[in-house]
Amino acid sequence: MAGSLALADTTPAAAIDSKDAAKQLFAITNLDRTSNGAPALKHDNRLDTISVARSDDMIKRDYFSHQIPPNNTTVADIVESLGVQFGSVGENIAWNNANDFQTIQSAGQDFIESPHHRENLLDLRWDRMGTGVAEGGGKKMYTVVFMQTPQITGSGPTKSAPAASASPAAQLVHGERVEVASSRAGLLTTLVNSVVRLFLQQ
Repeated sequence: MAGSLALADTTPAAAIDSKDAAKQLFAITNLDRTSNGAPALKHDNRLDTISVARSDDMIKRDYFSHQIPPNNTTVADIVESLGVQFGSVGENIAWNNANDFQTIQSAGQDFIESPHHRENLLDLRWDRMGTGVAEGGGKKMYTVVFMQTPQITGSGPTKSAPAASASPAAQLVHGERVEVASSRAGLLTTLVNSVVRLFLQQ
């Protein structure tokens, strides 16, 4: 499942340190989880790389969606194409143009206060997380990628539980929530996938 938020502000954007902002978003997300009875998530560098690439791509190509143009692929397609084993993958995205001293807190607050994003953030399936932040065009873009690693039994990985049904995007005021299920599309040719592969080969 995934969620997105876009909350505009009339205040001009100020520059931020994207790496530090991503670390703060990771900490805020885990604090929100533990404060609401959910376990903290482990940090995953692979998901960080994907999150940064997603935020950067949305800024550079000026779109805001879980569906990655031009082929409408998703973050799950990216994770799968990189050969990462997973049970489920989720994504929350948001952007704002708040001042540097409040933009990260605003993104975290927006996620936890929106019922659909809160549900995604507190989902007990997840055990790993990565975050990424990019800035450009007068706004800051935030991506959080959640992942459930496969459950291992004596006979091998078990199938993950089916994802909860998604709410239609049209019913939401501030964003959308979509199912992000594993796809068997194979290698992707999108810009995001190319960037992720480049980073992971270094």
